[in-house]
Amino acid sequence: GTAKYTRIGRQVTVNFNITLTTVGTASGNTLVSLPYTSSNTNYSVGAGREDNATGKSLQTVVFPSNTVAVINDYLGNSVIVDGYGLVTTVTYFV
Repeated sequence: GTAKYTRIGRQVTVNFNITLTTVGTASGNTLVSLPYTSSNTNYSVGAGREDNATGKSLQTVVFPSNTVAVINDYLGNSVIVDGYGLVTTVTYFV
């Protein structure tokens, strides 16, 4: 997949475009690396869409003092499924 980010001062916006081809025995949360560690004061939530199979809404969460974002469907369920395409954006502060 690809990720692009823009940083303006302390604000970072990241756009993810990920296709899960063969997940094997993977399960649980989808974790993606962030370009900067998030601040320790609050968490951020972004939105997206699974665009290859279901069209489900996605949520991307960045927890305080973290270097990864968590991507799940809108109900908090795992999106680790062969063929899923995850397109999502989140804005957080460093």
